[in-house]
Amino acid sequence: MMSFGQAVKSCFNKYITFTGRATRAEYWWFQLFLLLLFFASVIFGCIAGVLSEAMSIGRNSAPAQASSWSFYIMIGFIICFIITFLPTLSVMVRRFHDVGIAGWLVIPLLLFAGFTAGLGSIIIFVISLLPSKGGNKYGDSLAEGVSSASISHECTEKKNEIKSEDVEL
Repeated sequence: MMSFGQAVKSCFNKYITFTGRATRAEYWWFQLFLLLLFFASVIFGCIAGVLSEAMSIGRNSAPAQASSWSFYIMIGFIICFIITFLPTLSVMVRRFHDVGIAGWLVIPLLLFAGFTAGLGSIIIFVISLLPSKGGNKYGDSLAEGVSSASISHECTEKKNEIKSEDVEL
């Protein structure tokens, strides 16, 4: 199974890779990273708002104080969104591929989510919970807990066993 750090690194390394597959572990660890990142941006926005208020004490700028918090939080959200948009989209497409669904369906579902109070997001959530399908048109299975290297090693061993049996006959 992929760890938190491995999943985040993998998603950023494959930020424009819309082919292949992503396991549930990779997808959900990256979603946790996104949640923590956006939560941190809110905290930093609040801290920046408090500092802004502290610096403006005595200047009689009460309306600006209230809006400074939301301004800094919004700036944090925008920065996080810009940094994570492509990695999020690519891991979502690869997760769809892992369950045997065409990745291009992510785009209409995301658009649908905006127009239907999140119904598209619910559909994406349910699809992302589905277990991996075996080998499909998007690639070999990335069964959680089994690395492709160990599968390749096992296949090579089986092939060598079969060859040695043929030689003995």
